[in-house]
Amino acid sequence: MFRHCVDYPCQNGGVCEPDEHSSHRYHCLCAYGYTGDKCETNIDDCTSDPCLNGGTCVDGEASYRCQCPEEFMGRTCELRYEPCLDHPCQNGGLCEPDEHSPHRYHCLCAYGYTGDKCETNVDDCTSDPCFNGGTCVDGEASYTCQCPDLYEGPSCETVVTPQPYSLSFPNGYVSDYARINIDRNLRALTLSFFMKTSQQDKRGTAVSYAFRHPGLNAVLDNAFALTDPNRMLLYFYQNSTDTGIAANDDLWHHCALTWSSENGVWMFYWDGELKATDTSVTSKGSYMFRGELVIGQDQDSVGGGFSGLESFAGEIAELNVWDYSMSKDDIQKLGSSCGLIGNVVAWYKLRNNTDGNVEISEVTPDFCPGYNCSSSSCHCSTHPAAERIMCDKAVDVCSSNPCKNGQICAELSDDKGICMCDGYEGRRCEFDIDECVTEEHQCSHICINTLGSYECSCPQGMALNFDNKTCVDASFCIQGDSAYMDGDAWSQDCQQCTCAKGFITCSSTPCADVTCPQGQMIVHNPGDCCPSCAAEPLKCSLYSNGTLVTFDQMTVPLLGHKVYTLFQDCVNGDFTGNIDAGSSQKSIRFYIHCLSVTLYDNRTVVVNTNVVTLPYEETGIVKIIEIQDQSVQVQTHHGVVLQLRPDRSFLVSAPQKLFMHMCGLCGNMNGITSDDLQTRHHIPAKTVDEYVNSWKEYKVYKGGIPESCVRVPRRQKDRADKICKILQGRIFDVCYKQVKRPYDFVTSCMDAMCTCNANQLCFCDAFLGFRLACDKNNVTVDYLPERLQKLLLLCESRCPAGMIFMTCGPLHRRQDRHCPRTDIPVYGILRTTRCLPGCFCPEGKVFRRGRCVGLSLCDKRA
Repeated sequence: MFRHCVDYPCQNGGVCEPDEHSSHRYHCLCAYGYTGDKCETNIDDCTSDPCLNGGTCVDGEASYRCQCPEEFMGRTCELRYEPCLDHPCQNGGLCEPDEHSPHRYHCLCAYGYTGDKCETNVDDCTSDPCFNGGTCVDGEASYTCQCPDLYEGPSCETVVTPQPYSLSFPNGYVSDYARINIDRNLRALTLSFFMKTSQQDKRGTAVSYAFRHPGLNAVLDNAFALTDPNRMLLYFYQNSTDTGIAANDDLWHHCALTWSSENGVWMFYWDGELKATDTSVTSKGSYMFRGELVIGQDQDSVGGGFSGLESFAGEIAELNVWDYSMSKDDIQKLGSSCGLIGNVVAWYKLRNNTDGNVEISEVTPDFCPGYNCSSSSCHCSTHPAAERIMCDKAVDVCSSNPCKNGQICAELSDDKGICMCDGYEGRRCEFDIDECVTEEHQCSHICINTLGSYECSCPQGMALNFDNKTCVDASFCIQGDSAYMDGDAWSQDCQQCTCAKGFITCSSTPCADVTCPQGQMIVHNPGDCCPSCAAEPLKCSLYSNGTLVTFDQMTVPLLGHKVYTLFQDCVNGDFTGNIDAGSSQKSIRFYIHCLSVTLYDNRTVVVNTNVVTLPYEETGIVKIIEIQDQSVQVQTHHGVVLQLRPDRSFLVSAPQKLFMHMCGLCGNMNGITSDDLQTRHHIPAKTVDEYVNSWKEYKVYKGGIPESCVRVPRRQKDRADKICKILQGRIFDVCYKQVKRPYDFVTSCMDAMCTCNANQLCFCDAFLGFRLACDKNNVTVDYLPERLQKLLLLCESRCPAGMIFMTCGPLHRRQDRHCPRTDIPVYGILRTTRCLPGCFCPEGKVFRRGRCVGLSLCDKRA
């Protein structure tokens, strides 16, 4: 057996293969992203600088991610952000990018629309375009006017002057008729018209009304009808009554029908005299629903189903319909007047609604000499519209309590009033509106009418929802994408929820009182339901005068007006904070989980590209609030808190769990002040200037020259150029064919050398990073020239006594009960996933109390 492979020596998913020449040897085939004899090293995927267009690379395990500038997007920031790409403008609006901001756009809206995305239809009725009391109905980039009687035109601007006429049906054919739609539900009516016929051979129908009953979902074809001039049959709610009137004497007669659903009574008048009346049980409390009124035919379906045996031959004139039941005196006045206007059907409108061979006679009928209204009739077309409307609604003086069902009466004059109905209708509010029948309710299942209103109910197995309108299945509850059975209980978003009979009820999770021991404080981290105790966080302060105090209490002055890396998670790469001191208005931009939060010293907060109002929260990631002392806090789920204080200074606090995870100008947060001067290149700086400059975010000028090399002395620039161009030597030619953007390593080396001033060791990071990039691409550099070997030996000379320089520091550190932080570099960042150069304790020793000690001393000094 091959003993070595039995112990699975290859780490991170590597595959162990025995050496075919020796039973005691093996080699590891490493998974992508790892290298080393045992695949113990995570290759720094950022060494090839994969992020384009100024993006910042954050290394991961066998992966990386790019933090892109605001004008770019994509995995490697390769795509320029195009705000119009998703066509955000609606309703035909044209999207135009904002020339001042790459993330913004504005929409040029089509006519009739407005809003940031042209999502709002402009109300074309705001200008009140309808005249003479017309009602405006808004449309899409248009409007229509519903005109009152005797007005017409697009804006009801044209006055209609009714002229006398009659409709003649000479042949009695099934194709000859006039029709008009009644678009209202009626609780009462008055039908009035004049007719003349000599028809004897057919049961001609002068007028009929049919509708579809919404409750029965059936056609009521004989809602009312007057048929057969030989004996004048009246149909009402499909029940027939023989009036005994012979109407075929070829003379003009006035015919009227009244009905009220209050008591179900209908009355039939012939020439002003009551000829028939009855109480229709089926019509009491019911409606004449929206339907079709047809003159000259009997309907077997709504607006159709005509029969030639029932086609009318004769003349019809002055047909009007009102929405209330008139008295006998009123009917007699109608019989002596012409030119009246019904408030449901007006005669003058029917002349344009004929079909077939229907003749329109413009001659004034015999019964209308002079075509004048009765002076006492308020329905006359010559009266103002407002007067006619009030005439239809007027009741007796209010002192007589004319309004029913407890409704209010308003005085119109000394002898007239008007009833103000709420939940009722009719001149005297005598009709309860049955919202269930008229389908004006909002119940999802069962509607129950009540006086003045309605209630909703549910079938068995269902329960009424909180809105008292919709029914839900009582056996389970739905919340978001989750389903819960009746009786289930669960916790969500710091709420204790239960499902009971289809309803979810939630209450806040109860929290116990928290008292923290000395050295700890109460914290309420984003995502936690209750407060808890945690060690007081370490703090890094940046004062308004440019003075920086690190986590480990070292004071550093910031140089000039530049952008620096203030703090960073150097273990997992989860967050980065950059300070922009490049203008009079300082700001810190916080990158966390693909979210960008910028806090300006004037209290403005920008999330990604949008200015936000406080409080603001991205659930589970960040919460931004104002606290009592007028400070602004950016709280993260990692426990890192960024705070802008009233004196325009910034405070960064981090929890103890991030001990030794931090890097940047705020330091490594290890409790030791002496090692805070650690450059971006993981080596100690000789001066504060060198330390600060190393964390500056630099630009690369044309020709590959970094900004840091533009203003340094010529001698220093030449020295940097001489050393860094070793990377372009022939020894590395084989790498140049494999490594992506290899010249970026030369540029990185140049920037490091120019930033570090007199410190000649700043090239180490770039050199070793290039070697790691070569290893990643399976290119091994076996031979190094003597000069390069001497340069690399200089890196080791900077390590404190007892420590050694390692081109790839240890990744897996032993944990000891009394020395929990083992093998921590003094001049390096604690790394658990990256292979980086630095000064480390030798194998078998740990860093404790400022020096490397043997593991055996840990127990003795605990």
